[in-house]
Amino acid sequence: MDTASGENLSRVVSQTVAKGATLRTDGWQAYQAVPGVKHRPEVIGDSKQASTVLPLVHRVASLLKRYVKGILYGSWRPNWLGWMLEDWEYRFNRRKAKRRPLLFERLVQWGAELRVPTRKDWHDYTLATSRL
Repeated sequence: MDTASGENLSRVVSQTVAKGATLRTDGWQAYQAVPGVKHRPEVIGDSKQASTVLPLVHRVASLLKRYVKGILYGSWRPNWLGWMLEDWEYRFNRRKAKRRPLLFERLVQWGAELRVPTRKDWHDYTLATSRL
């Protein structure tokens, strides 16, 4: 969403949330305008209370922070946000996988099919990202 206005919020929530669902939110009044859903505000006073009221949300946010600190050493740029969240989502969804079939074979195949970047490619990439 470009902005978190009531109109944008209403449009996005009605497209992504099933009719009749109950939204547990932070108590922001714009959620009241979303048609077809029930609104159950959970006003959270401090971070200790957050982990008991919304434990799964708290866990996901905690794991994302750990990813940024551990994998990216706490340093990232806003133009990296798309691939960073995709990579984190991939890792999160597979964190308890017992088997990772053909992982090594896929990695070798991917490396063999990938074109090695040239100096010009690297120069063009750094120019494009420096403007962001």
